[in-house]
Amino acid sequence: MSTVPPGEMPPDDEVLQFDEAEFSAEPRAVNMPACASCQQPIPDAYFEVAGKVVCGECRERIEAAYQSGSGLVRFLKASVFGLGAAFAGGLIYYITVRVTGLNIGLIAILVGIMVGQAVRSGSGNRGGLGYQVLAVFLTYSAIVAMNVPLVIEEMMKADPAELEAAAPAPPMKDAGKAAAPAKDAAPAPPAQAPPEAARPIDPSQIIALLGGLIVLFYSVPVYDVMSSPISGVIYAFGLWQAWRLTMPGQFVINGPFKVRGRGSFAPGGGHVA
Repeated sequence: MSTVPPGEMPPDDEVLQFDEAEFSAEPRAVNMPACASCQQPIPDAYFEVAGKVVCGECRERIEAAYQSGSGLVRFLKASVFGLGAAFAGGLIYYITVRVTGLNIGLIAILVGIMVGQAVRSGSGNRGGLGYQVLAVFLTYSAIVAMNVPLVIEEMMKADPAELEAAAPAPPMKDAGKAAAPAKDAAPAPPAQAPPEAARPIDPSQIIALLGGLIVLFYSVPVYDVMSSPISGVIYAFGLWQAWRLTMPGQFVINGPFKVRGRGSFAPGGGHVA
């Protein structure tokens, strides 16, 4: 410890500058909240977005990104994501049936969760009535796809006796002799010329056939429910999962909150974007 004679001023480097106190940056940063987006310390005020602490600049950027973009593009993206999840769920069901030989309807619940999460992710976590209807439709379509291969296999099975009865009778060996014309019989009329071209296929018939198949396949779960009520409960729960996971959510921004001394904060309000 150095001593200074009375009446003399200490050297400049030993003068305490109370009016311009300097603090190290490290302790100051420790006492500040950090932005969850840019990871920078927040010295004055912060906001809460989806439960995360962000600075003012990141809050403006996040809100602008949430409000920008095309709703049609988001819906198409959600449709693609949901369709992929529905296809994957139907494939899981079909493989499970083939491997185990068991018709496990509980997979419909898994499909509802997969489709609901995929649609919500494609919508940018927005949700809403349109996305809920989309998720339920895709989940029901996956349930239909789960049953279509089994239905087709049943349709391809037929009674051999019925096929034999419907088949035309084979020609007889003496049919040529019996059908030989008599000497005094009248000459046979000239053969008619073959038609110039086959009759074109009517597109309306194809559309009607496809429509009938779609109605048939989409009615399969209904008949399944009528014969097995427990299947109805399982299907309904799977559809509910898809509906629940795509419910509309609010994008809430709370703040600004003022930073007090040593990391304590004071609320300052909030709003819904």
